[in-house]
Amino acid sequence: MDYETFTKVIGQAAHSAHRRLHQVEFRTQAPDHPILWAADESYYLKFYIFQVVDER
Repeated sequence: MDYETFTKVIGQAAHSAHRRLHQVEFRTQAPDHPILWAADESYYLKFYIFQVVDER
């Protein structure tokens, strides 16, 4: 899943759950799994750390 789709899906899920997300961190794979700029498939591990807040 590309970065844009990944981010969009998380945002839509938070909206559907009536939660606000405060981004703490975004990371990708460790250096032993390099990202090759000429190969999109090498950018396969990514994650966010969020603080989840009620929208009320």
